[in-house]
Amino acid sequence: KKITKRSENSYTLAVSIKNGMSQKWVYETVYVKTLKEAERAWTDFAARTRATKTNSAFAHFANINLKDFKLYYNTKMRRVENKTLELEDYLFTYVRPELQEMKMKDVRPYHLSEFLNDISRPDINDHGGPLSGTTQNKIYKLVKLLFDAAHGLEIITNNPFGSPLIKAPKISTKEQVIYTDEEFVEFVTLLAKHAPLRRRFQVLLLVGCGMRRGEMLGLQYVDWCADNKTVKIERAVIKRAASEIGLKLDQNCGKSTKVVPPKTKNAYRVVDVPDTVFALYKQYKAKHGTRLPFLFFQKNGDLEFPDSLGNWLLKFCKAHNLRHISPHTLRHMHITYKHYAGIPLAEISQDAGHASKEFTMRQYVGNIKKTDRAGANVLDYKIAAK
Repeated sequence: KKITKRSENSYTLAVSIKNGMSQKWVYETVYVKTLKEAERAWTDFAARTRATKTNSAFAHFANINLKDFKLYYNTKMRRVENKTLELEDYLFTYVRPELQEMKMKDVRPYHLSEFLNDISRPDINDHGGPLSGTTQNKIYKLVKLLFDAAHGLEIITNNPFGSPLIKAPKISTKEQVIYTDEEFVEFVTLLAKHAPLRRRFQVLLLVGCGMRRGEMLGLQYVDWCADNKTVKIERAVIKRAASEIGLKLDQNCGKSTKVVPPKTKNAYRVVDVPDTVFALYKQYKAKHGTRLPFLFFQKNGDLEFPDSLGNWLLKFCKAHNLRHISPHTLRHMHITYKHYAGIPLAEISQDAGHASKEFTMRQYVGNIKKTDRAGANVLDYKIAAK
């Protein structure tokens, strides 16, 4: 009972407070003349009691610094890959120690302005040079994430990132290398003459189907449909985080790799495979057999390491005086070729596994020069336009 009359002019007030899974009652006696006055007193008592409880629950956060809050937030509240945490730990080293150790409640916009000036210094990186705009932006987003979280948890009352003077570092868009008609024909010709079947198949699979590097490495023989000439994408292979190396292995982990779901829900998809690429798939299957479920693996049975193809491409392009391209560049080329072949943007976006066609336009198509228009008719399929 919230209010109990004890005598003519006194009442006992009771307020319940949750304490974990249990409930605790707090009492106070007031001396008033009427029940209406007692009810007003109870409302005030309940507000004071519950506010005190809330403040005491977060009392140890009152003077928390940025470094300690990052540890708490990552340990107790986030569910992200170890690789992500390791990258963030590295990025956090560029936050000056004074800001790391400062109480979050005392950080003001001018402290953040100094922080942003600091990470833009021309000699800040490990080699005495500048950080790229992308890296600066990642550091900014990490620190902002921590302050946004602290503000959302009401650990700090004012978020210094709310100041209009604090803006994210600008990222200069780097134009992707997209081979012209002549370059692409030369590239494919050189692959046919000098590249082993495995590498030729992988390269044309990426440029022909537009999948991500990890998605390609996650392909299994059961994903391929000979009748429709399609391949299903429902897993990816990524590098294991350094903190995971040496942990007990399971069926989804190699010594340095592991199998994970695709990057986003849109990345689960079935894509058409160009005739040329499907012919290479049949050759590859005939040569290597199906003793293992995955297509690409090392001699010891482990899955192929994600950096392997990129390292091979670097050497191949250098040896044949070609402009350097990476596995991800091949994905850009696929999207660009389809765009210039007149394929609708919505279809291109869905085929690439993107969240929206706006993202495809902004991150891929929008950064290509018209003068780099590549051959839509190369490889006999107008780049998978079926």
